[in-house]
This record gives sequence, structure tokens and C-alpha cells, in this order.
Amino acid sequence: MRVVPDKNEMSTFKLRMRTLGRLCLIDLRAHPRENDKIRQNKNYALGTDHNPFMIYSDVIRRLPDDLVCQLADSRGETVTRRAFLREGEELCGPYCVAEDGWRECEEYARVPQEQCPGRILELSDGRSGCATLIIKRVENVNALSLSPISDFVPEREPRTRPQPAPEPSHAAPEPQPAPESAEPKQDDGADYALRRLKEQMGLNASLWTQFTVYVSNLVQGDLGSSTIYKMPVSQLIASRMQVTLC
Repeated sequence: MRVVPDKNEMSTFKLRMRTLGRLCLIDLRAHPRENDKIRQNKNYALGTDHNPFMIYSDVIRRLPDDLVCQLADSRGETVTRRAFLREGEELCGPYCVAEDGWRECEEYARVPQEQCPGRILELSDGRSGCATLIIKRVENVNALSLSPISDFVPEREPRTRPQPAPEPSHAAPEPQPAPESAEPKQDDGADYALRRLKEQMGLNASLWTQFTVYVSNLVQGDLGSSTIYKMPVSQLIASRMQVTLC
């Protein structure tokens, strides 16, 4: 299944996807209709994509840390942010797994393996191996709380304004203006999204460079990609050419 950016997060799609980790959650509770957020991938029928379906990114959510934990026999790399350690017939955990190692969570305990706090499932880890996961039992799916996508704020480098070199003068110093407020402007998010969109579409280059790239791609048969169908325009035309000729 291919994940495609939703129209409301075109500028932050890739940045947010990188923060989700190796496991994520698909939340379709607000989209009960069939084919609302999961649709057939037209590129799969054309043979240009190995994913038969595509899903829009706004239903891809961060997996709650306590919902799925990995069950490991030793401390090491995990596919989840929390893990349990198997010691003989007991389960120890949960541990919070970070880059600097494992540390005990507040609810850490040692319990017999038969009292496992969830369902145990074997899952491929995507690296020619398997990961043993403990999936927490959820009594009411509708009560499951997830962080809204609007909470995601991409990290940005602080804007610095170059200061002009002071000019030597024997005159009385002029009064300095009051420093600008350190609070971010309300349109900073819109400015950042617009700048990212221009970078993705190549609109931040000079007109001559844009024209050169356009002509070069046109000669090679590259007409660009459709922002609506999320596929190359040339393939979109080819898929409808037979119907047009008939």
C-alpha cells in the first residue's frame, strides 16, 4: 500500500512520515465510507508500481507508545518505543527504548508470562527477521486517543538577520529602537509551507532554469505529475488514449 500526501499536508508530508518510526497506525474512524481514504492505485494496473492500493496520509497516525510493545530476549534495537524483556518465565517491563539505551518506565513490573498484558503476535521486521509484539487489548476503539496531525510542528532553523557593521562617528549615539518581540509571527507556518512547496515544485529556481528543465523533460516525454491523480501525466494520457481513439 502506497502512502500519498493529503492535500492539507503537502508541505509537511515527508517530514511527518519520518517521525512515525517503523510502525504506525491507520485511523479510519472518521471515514467509514468505502474508498474514502483507501483507493486503487492506477499505476499498479499500468505495471509501474508494485502497490495495488494507495492510502492518504492524513489517516496515518503515530502509534501510541503503550499500545504496541516489542517482546525481546535481550536489550537491543527494537521496532517500538517501548519493550518488554523476557527473563525465563517472567516478563519485565515496560522499558522506554531510546538512542541512549533502555530505562524502566513508571509502570515497570515483573509478571509471569501467562499474565501477559496483551496479545502476542509475530511480525516481520522488514529486515529478513521477525519481531515479537505485545498488542494491548482495547475495549473501546472509539475511546482511543491519538495526537492530532495539527500538533506536528517541523523543526526549523532559527532565522537570523545580518547586522550591519557600525560606522565610526563622534556624534552623540542615536537612540536604539526597541527590540522586536521574540514571539513567532502568526504567518510563519504559512511562509514555511509555501517555501517547502516552491522547493518541491522547483519554483524557487530562476525562470531560465525552470524553462530549461521544462524543455529538457518535454523532449524526454516527461510532462510532469498530476497533483490530483498523484501520477505522471504521460501515464494518465496513455491510460485514456485507447478510449479516446475508439
